[in-house]
Amino acid sequence: MRLVRMGTSKLTKSQWLVYFHYLIGTDGEIKHAHEVHKMLAADYEDYLRAFSLAGYSKPQFLKKDQWTTSRGLFVALK
Repeated sequence: MRLVRMGTSKLTKSQWLVYFHYLIGTDGEIKHAHEVHKMLAADYEDYLRAFSLAGYSKPQFLKKDQWTTSRGLFVALK
């Protein structure tokens, strides 16, 4: 089996849409499949509001190194 995945994305106001296309090769046959991943596109302020609405306090964003591509982590107190 051989598999090829290609994708492209589009950012809307609050949603990140990722369009994936797959070519699946098996036994001399090639099939095509596709899917769309819909993900929330929230900024820092959106997260702070969500923590507050959920009753959490002192939210902080922890990141090992601000110059790398690491994603970081939000922590808060309940």
